Amino acid sequence: MKKLLFINLFGCLVITVSCKGQSCQTLPTNFSTYKMATDAVKTASFQIEDSFNSDSWISEASYFSCDGEEGFLIIMTERKGKEYIYKNVEYSTWEKFKTSESRGNFYHQHLKGKKKYFFYLSD
Repeated sequence: MKKLLFINLFGCLVITVSCKGQSCQTLPTNFSTYKMATDAVKTASFQIEDSFNSDSWISEASYFSCDGEEGFLIIMTERKGKEYIYKNVEYSTWEKFKTSESRGNFYHQHLKGKKKYFFYLSD
């Protein structure tokens, strides 16, 4: 009975630890799909994790940063139900985006089409 209990406790411990995800410091730098990239970012552990929900065409946005200076930005759109991922987004840019009066306007002026934030897939 004691052996069975030990195995069960050990099994729970392994499950709990594995569900936390990997450290953001060890995330791969290349992904073959955007879905793989967003899933990896969402399940990793970061120093800063912040998000908001909205009733505009940007239905949700999440920010993930290892160092508090730059990080990943994932935007979910309501109309198409698509996720877009950006990297190297400054924390100050996230804060301005999050608190802007019009997040759609902010997105179009400061994020959309900006090559420094592009997330490229591996070949």
